[in-house]
Amino acid sequence: MPTQTLGVDISARWFDVAHVEEVRRFANTAPGITACLAWLATLGAPLRIGMEATGSYHLPLATALYNAGHVVLVCNPLSIARYSQAVLARTKTDAADARRIARFCAAHQSELVAWTPASPAQQQLRALVTARETLVQERLRLRNRQHAAGYTATEALVTELQAPVLAAIDAQIAHIDRELARLAAAHTAFAAQLRLLVTIPGLGLTTAATLLASLPLDVKGQRDLALSRFACSRGAIPVNRSGAGTDQRVVAPEAHLCAHHDLAPTPEEPVHPARRAR
Repeated sequence: MPTQTLGVDISARWFDVAHVEEVRRFANTAPGITACLAWLATLGAPLRIGMEATGSYHLPLATALYNAGHVVLVCNPLSIARYSQAVLARTKTDAADARRIARFCAAHQSELVAWTPASPAQQQLRALVTARETLVQERLRLRNRQHAAGYTATEALVTELQAPVLAAIDAQIAHIDRELARLAAAHTAFAAQLRLLVTIPGLGLTTAATLLASLPLDVKGQRDLALSRFACSRGAIPVNRSGAGTDQRVVAPEAHLCAHHDLAPTPEEPVHPARRAR
């Protein structure tokens, strides 16, 4: 079992690693990660190392730490922000953030679920659903612009200019849909899970693929815990709120954001509530 908890504040160019009060900075490159692993080896193994989800910047380091046998905790930035508010943090530097992440992970070690790298199939699925969502949003933006142009004298020009772009987007979305269908038809356990989700009434292939790409992995018996938290944050499990004469059950604010976009964020990505439950 890990006996020490370290924190990492990571960016595109570098990352800071906090061990107690010592903080070391490494380049977020292959040589920098190798140097970090060499330093960590002098501290004893395995270690518990926490970091914020940063889209993709944290993935090379997190994967290297996992392969080296360390316990990796990828935290929701919103949780770290709320923790900083709770401890009345007034310093905002990379070093201070790394120390704060370490303290957060140490305080909540029994509640946090260890991170594992996504399988190649899950990575491919994530890439497809992310690209599709981006294209759908861009198509909507262009259609809204075309609609607005209908109230001006440039409607014909805007329509002519955007027609090839919209056609290309439609073609690319259709290509992604074919790739999703091909993945679902494959003779793999991952594809079987995807086909099983589609059997749920009202759940299409795109939504099922997005859901499966977002689900936490089974990590050393922690699957039930991970799935429970995942469902709660997405609004599938009501949140009990009581006090000051009130007693109510409401869905998590994040559920409104997910429902609005028909997209469940991945557990290692930040979830920012866009609207509150009413």
